[in-house]
Amino acid sequence: MKNTVVLFCLFFLGISLFGEVKIRDLKGNLSAGNDKISMYLLNKRNYAFNLTGKDDAGKNFGLVIESIIWYHGRSGNTDHIYQDQSETKWKPLEYKVNGSKIITRTANADFDTVREITFFDDLDAVTFEYILTVKESRDHGVIRFPLTRLTKEITEVSFDDGTLEKFATSAKPSAAETVRSRAFILHIPARNKSLLMLIDVNLPLKYGHKLGIAPVYSPGSWCRSVNFNHLYQPEFPFYKAGDKLGMRLAFALLDGGKLSDIHKKAAKELAVKLNFAKPEYTPADLADVYEKPSPLAASFAGIPGVAVWQESPMKRVYPAMNIPVKKAEKISLSSAANERESIQIILKPQSKAVLEKVEFSDLTAAGDRKIAAKNFYANLLGVQKVATPRALFYGETRFPDKLRPVPEALPAKLKAGQNTVCHLTFFAPPGTPGGVYKGSVALTISGKKCVIPVELKVWGFELPQVSRYTAHGLLWSSLPEHREEVLQKLAQYGMNGSIYYGGQKQLREIFDGKELRFKDDLALAEKALKVYHQPMFQAPYLFLGAWDWKPGKKVQFLNLDLETEEFNQKFTNYLASFYRQVKAKGILDRSFIYMWDEMTGGHYAAMEKTVNMVHKHAPGIRLMTVSAPDPMVLKYNDIITTGPFGQWWAKNTKAVVDKALADGKEFWIYLNGTTFALTGEPTIPRVTPWLCYANGFTGYLQWSMDYNWKYGTFEKNGDVWILYPGYDKPVYSARLEYFRDGVEDFNMMYLTRKLPPQIRDQLDKEIARVVPVMGKTNPDITVMNEVRNRIGETLDKYLEK
Repeated sequence: MKNTVVLFCLFFLGISLFGEVKIRDLKGNLSAGNDKISMYLLNKRNYAFNLTGKDDAGKNFGLVIESIIWYHGRSGNTDHIYQDQSETKWKPLEYKVNGSKIITRTANADFDTVREITFFDDLDAVTFEYILTVKESRDHGVIRFPLTRLTKEITEVSFDDGTLEKFATSAKPSAAETVRSRAFILHIPARNKSLLMLIDVNLPLKYGHKLGIAPVYSPGSWCRSVNFNHLYQPEFPFYKAGDKLGMRLAFALLDGGKLSDIHKKAAKELAVKLNFAKPEYTPADLADVYEKPSPLAASFAGIPGVAVWQESPMKRVYPAMNIPVKKAEKISLSSAANERESIQIILKPQSKAVLEKVEFSDLTAAGDRKIAAKNFYANLLGVQKVATPRALFYGETRFPDKLRPVPEALPAKLKAGQNTVCHLTFFAPPGTPGGVYKGSVALTISGKKCVIPVELKVWGFELPQVSRYTAHGLLWSSLPEHREEVLQKLAQYGMNGSIYYGGQKQLREIFDGKELRFKDDLALAEKALKVYHQPMFQAPYLFLGAWDWKPGKKVQFLNLDLETEEFNQKFTNYLASFYRQVKAKGILDRSFIYMWDEMTGGHYAAMEKTVNMVHKHAPGIRLMTVSAPDPMVLKYNDIITTGPFGQWWAKNTKAVVDKALADGKEFWIYLNGTTFALTGEPTIPRVTPWLCYANGFTGYLQWSMDYNWKYGTFEKNGDVWILYPGYDKPVYSARLEYFRDGVEDFNMMYLTRKLPPQIRDQLDKEIARVVPVMGKTNPDITVMNEVRNRIGETLDKYLEK
């Protein structure tokens, strides 16, 4: 009989007498429990676990709604390549009952999954264990499992500090408070009960991983939930076929709706009996990230009392990072013309000091060639507090990220024994002849000057003025008076931005239903494309709907009904007016329309209608949508922006993309939460364009760079705050500098198309050391640096500027 089983493990538990365990097969469904708790597992929901307990009056009440795997991933077919993966919708394959244990098996395109629920004859507890086996060797997405939804009758949770000795209680504990917790005691005072949840934080180590689990509790309006950060997962987890992921929980239902000594004792005793040990990993396992400089770091002579050293911009420097042992006499960099190259200079004084000046000299080369000092700039990196799982576990939440321009940021106080990062950028302007340029940078610290020689090798080729890589970021909250400055700065960082501020309110100000009347006659759009060299211009305010739109619902464009004549006329008029104007300005070929987002089958009829209208009334303007490369999406769009490769990239889907590229389609990637997340090293934003190049993609979409701002606040950060709201103007993230390096790398790799085939093939093999088409992404600092330099040296040899 086909069945499978359970997902979650929970229970019950009073304390004294142990109830008889009963497990029954009810026409393909499963009933299990004892006289204190029970669960009913439905075949049609893939035996997703739910748990019911009994209160002191013998009345049943819900404990666990479900505990399931949920993530965005592969569907296993090419009609809808990736979508939400809810375990409740996977097929149950089989189940078996072995005494008081239920073992079930299920699967999707990514994992074979075994789930075990175990009751005990001598213990009022239940354990629930996942064993996921990877099906295909490739990069995967980060998954936090299982998602455990609990009754909203829970009012507070008590959590330990990892020792099971000390507990604190809160209605809404922070991730920082629970990052080391092994036990949650979830209080239900209305029932005079508490649900004990124990976490086997060490289980991942059983499968060869180096770190364990960090739980997160969230109170919600319709349920409470617990999710689990698997600390061992990097930004681009690579698993080989056969690798395993695991998770094990235990539950017991305790008397009393408030934390008591009995509760604490129950947690300790249950952990001992089930061998849920204290963590066998420590923050020291992350020392290479937070304490150790990279192999490219080196120390300068410095000045008395102040250590001065350099580090690659691909390595984040934390306040307490160690000073490198390796020595250097100069800063050595290489770049093409029209390229910016950066280096981090770190200052670590023994006692308090002040950075007073940063001064660049001109860089000169033989033959009276010169790069003027005005082309170089410095930023101090202001510290931003973060609350990422690894940072919280290690205990270092200070991330240098806010770009503070010099000289405005000076004088700057240097804290004793802590690193202060000065991020230097050297720009070789277009037309710079090849050669070795020499000069210096001088830092004045508490009246003493430290002069560091600089040597910049400029290769004999030039990167294109208009990038071959379109990195488009949506701007939502930064004020219109700052928009031109923001666009100019973004272009400097290799980013393309929304040119006009606002949404439907602003649309109504310039569109009367018949004609678009831009207040500046598209002057800012022309400047962004022709002066600042942004690659593309998104038609403003022309968005229709996202994943939550469905037929019968009004679209965002003027809040109109898609099936009305009013929509048809006004949409047609917008398209015709926009088309005429961008054509007249000579920017038609660099304009695009982004109408639909996160397409699903329910959008297809609407997409077909609106796309046909664009083709009729605005021919030549490209259409971009965010979606999997499903057949209908490929049919009606020119640019397809997919989710992260780890969610869907595999041999069969690569074939789909290769055919679409041959048919003239263009692909961008959407990596919100990864590329610009503060969880990762600076190699992650830099390697993103590399990933795109290796797989035939030519762009990147950033959902927002300034979401939900309030000027003068810095408490937020992460992938949608690449621009921070300063007190009177935007403050930029250092992650933009790291990403720009990747965009320039992409443009350099793009130039290899001009090389003889055999030479290009050799370089492609080098690039595959970092980003293989099918394999493990390897953003290793040393390897990336070696490959980039090899590309540059080869282009220098074969190309003429």
